[in-house]
Amino acid sequence: MDEVGKFRPPTPIPGKGWSEFRHKGWTFVSRSHAPSVSHDCGEGAKFHAALGTHAPLPEMTYIGNFLELRLEECGFTLRFDTEGAMQSWAKRDHPGDGIPETDNPYGQHDWTMLTDYMGKEQMDKETKRAMLRTHKLIEAPGLGEFKQGGISIPEAKLREHGEIQYYDMVRLYEDELGDRGITNVTVKIRVMSDFFLILLRCYCRVDGHFVRLWDTRVFHEFGSSIILRDHQRRFADVNKACANARPSTASMVPHAVSDERYAMQPDIVYDNIQPNFVDRMLCKISV
Repeated sequence: MDEVGKFRPPTPIPGKGWSEFRHKGWTFVSRSHAPSVSHDCGEGAKFHAALGTHAPLPEMTYIGNFLELRLEECGFTLRFDTEGAMQSWAKRDHPGDGIPETDNPYGQHDWTMLTDYMGKEQMDKETKRAMLRTHKLIEAPGLGEFKQGGISIPEAKLREHGEIQYYDMVRLYEDELGDRGITNVTVKIRVMSDFFLILLRCYCRVDGHFVRLWDTRVFHEFGSSIILRDHQRRFADVNKACANARPSTASMVPHAVSDERYAMQPDIVYDNIQPNFVDRMLCKISV
């Protein structure tokens, strides 16, 4: 189940694609613009050159789109943007999935455009040093950066009913893989009265072959000294995806449930395919 998108209130977005919301000392800012029209000139060409790759950009590259969270009292920032997602893709080696790649223009790069991007955290150096001096510490491992933690996001907390303070969804990029499927990367946020949850999702479907779902969830309970991050990867070939699919409604007929177009939808994959990789980390934002 997509916990972030489960409840979707109409969050008003100001003009020019900007949105800003403040809650419990945090500032949430996003920018959502249409995809770049051309990758060969102007903003698109500059973005492409900065990536340092000759591989084509995705068909829909939302240059300049981002979601950023700031906690002013400790100078902590967490940001998710199109540039970071594309840089992570450009650095990945080709996975060698064994899928025919006639006229592949991507060279050593992954033509399915998967990215292992999880956002970027940063803490103001002066604020961090002041915090250490106040507590008479020389260093504080994990302060302002994600480290291995092993603590799970509290699922029960996510299922609690309450008023949603803020919701947004930002598209980073999308490509139809030469009419062989689709890859898209989005980031969603839900802010409740006492916590926030972010879902950064990279979804890849190669028709007739496989589906991949790489989800990064970030959770923070306001007033807590830590932020939790959970990264899960799911993979299924088309036969496994269809065999494991379950009906989303009681009225679905059996042949519709086993249809590839249904079984390989992202939320169906999330509900019915167990992750083959899980990584849990935490970030301290106070000492």
